[in-house]
Amino acid sequence: MKKGVLITLPASDDVTEYLSAFSKEVVDFCTNNQIPMTQLVKNNVTKIKFESLLESYDYKMIFFNGHGSESSIMGHNNEELVSINKNHSLLKNIITYSISFFYPLPFFLPFAIRL
Repeated sequence: MKKGVLITLPASDDVTEYLSAFSKEVVDFCTNNQIPMTQLVKNNVTKIKFESLLESYDYKMIFFNGHGSESSIMGHNNEELVSINKNHSLLKNIITYSISFFYPLPFFLPFAIRL
């Protein structure tokens, strides 16, 4: 099995496009230091492709970008990639770094009441 880093780079809205652009430094670092890396980009950031890559490679680190919640990490178009009590065991023995954007309901509630 090949070793390396997996990075997700969704781009389904302004937030995920920004996070993916911000991660260019990580991509450049891996490239410049000859660290094997696989990028899941835009509409390829799906649960099926993510899980398939984990079966094919021995990733030591996964760098997630996207939306999320207290219990899950999302990919392109908010497709759930990893969720507690579903497939979180996929991340066992893998360094996991996640940048996600999540507004909990209490944040939105005052705005919803005003509407």
